[in-house]
Amino acid sequence: MADDDHAYVVRRCGERLGDRIRAVRVAQDISQAELGRAIGAHTSTVSSWERGASISVPWLVAIAHALRVQPNWLFAQGDL
Repeated sequence: MADDDHAYVVRRCGERLGDRIRAVRVAQDISQAELGRAIGAHTSTVSSWERGASISVPWLVAIAHALRVQPNWLFAQGDL
């Protein structure tokens, strides 16, 4: 699968993905600024991802690592 295909998959799941990122970040008492610093992204970028903007696979992996969750968990269809 090409990088563009991965971006499409992440964009297609944007709302659920952003909700999951926000939920685990808040549960761990991590601010958007702290998450951004941990992965090298601006706070505004983290905010836009949480609101549903597309996320490339490398960023998704970095977020999952920083939040100590599996990247696949962020895509799960079940309960948070």
